[in-house]
Amino acid sequence: MKVKCPFRLRYVPSGIGSNVIIRCEMHNHKLSKDLEGHDILDRLKDHERQFTDDMTKYNMTQRYIVAALKDKDSENLTSVTQVYKARATYYTSITVKLLNMFHLVLNFYYTYKTNRYWIPLLEIVGATSTKLTFLAGFAYLEHEREENFTWALEKLKKFFSSEKLLLKIVVMGRKLALMNAMEAVFPN
Repeated sequence: MKVKCPFRLRYVPSGIGSNVIIRCEMHNHKLSKDLEGHDILDRLKDHERQFTDDMTKYNMTQRYIVAALKDKDSENLTSVTQVYKARATYYTSITVKLLNMFHLVLNFYYTYKTNRYWIPLLEIVGATSTKLTFLAGFAYLEHEREENFTWALEKLKKFFSSEKLLLKIVVMGRKLALMNAMEAVFPN
């Protein structure tokens, strides 16, 4: 709920601690009785998150998940954005699990300025034992430099749960900067 409220606070860090200064303590609206529009609502409760994860497994869309949550509790203020964020977290955890289970072969596909913003894109795709593929990650890179590829590969390396699970086979085009970065981040 946006009401262009003039109420303002200012946070000022100091050497010992910090200060909060009230710049304007006037309100041009009544305070709401519920927490609609408040930051605390950006968090789903544990049972709501579990319900969202379960419904995501069955490919239910966000609006149906929100409708089901509101059917369960009429005072529920969950929004589609919160469900979207919860689903993104769920899918990220699945990707990390897949990456750690099928870590032997990864395909690094690099496109140069073929997207809408003319920014280089590095796509990392894994393969399962049943010949299915999954997106292990992607990164928009500022330039085709070795340090940019090194940054992306170091971020990928953090998702591996153990040093023993690092890459064994790498499939990629002949991009020297990417090859050098691969040698630096994954030396074996």
